[in-house]
Amino acid sequence: MFTWGQQISSEQLLAMKLSAWRGELDEADALMVLLAERGGQPPPAWTATIGSLPEPFFAVAWADRPGFTRDLCLNESPEPLRLHNIFAPPNFLMMA
Repeated sequence: MFTWGQQISSEQLLAMKLSAWRGELDEADALMVLLAERGGQPPPAWTATIGSLPEPFFAVAWADRPGFTRDLCLNESPEPLRLHNIFAPPNFLMMA
């Protein structure tokens, strides 16, 4: 990271942007695979090249704290999300 007022190179700025985009791609990848699976479709080919988030991410705010919802998310999160280190209730995005 950098501190306010610090000079950073264009390479450092690009690395920071790529890191942020990578996290967004991980999340998009997990959602694409989940929705394709639920729709009975194969996921897009690009999803095979994306990794997982470096730290667990809970898709529902109340799962950040210990308790029933957190345990539910950790144990029953849909597999496409869990493989990307994203945790949500088993019925996540089943209806809008």
